[in-house]
Order: sequence, then C-alpha cells, then structure tokens
Amino acid sequence: MNIPFKKTEPTKLEEELDRLLTELHNEEPDSERYSAIADQVAKLYKLKEVDSKNNLSKDAVLSSISSILGIALIVGYEHGHAVTTKAFSFVTKNR
Repeated sequence: MNIPFKKTEPTKLEEELDRLLTELHNEEPDSERYSAIADQVAKLYKLKEVDSKNNLSKDAVLSSISSILGIALIVGYEHGHAVTTKAFSFVTKNR
C-alpha cells in the first residue's frame, strides 16, 4: 500500500537541526558555544515552523474528500429519484 503523506527522506533543514542538536548535546551548558548553538537551533525551528505551514494537513484533505463524496452521493441519488429537500445542507462545511 502506498501512503502519499509519508516522508521518505529528511529535509536539509531537518538534517542541520539534527547536526546542531548533536553538537549541543556534546557541549557544556554554561559555555559560550552552547548558547550560540542554542540560538541557531531556535532560529532553525522557526524556519521549520514556517515551512511546515505550507503543507496541507491530513485532516483537511480527508475532510474535503469526504465532503466531495457526500455531495456526489446526494447528487447521484437526486438524479435518479425525485427529492424535494435541500440535500446539500447535510454536507459538512470545511472550517
């Protein structure tokens, strides 16, 4: 089974974060180098947060697909049968 949202390789940003965190682990907490590395890690985490906001969430995609399928089922049923109600009010709206 192919999972479309599964990441296969870490990004360069994640690799750099891993490298810096390894260096941070090897430093003494009261050293100057420790605070410099910690500042760089904080900056990279902010970049990672901005980068991750560009991706679609799995919940949003699943909600959209289920809404489209619901609309298709209702329209298909209405095409074959006379329904006088507003069937689209049953479909959930994306938030």
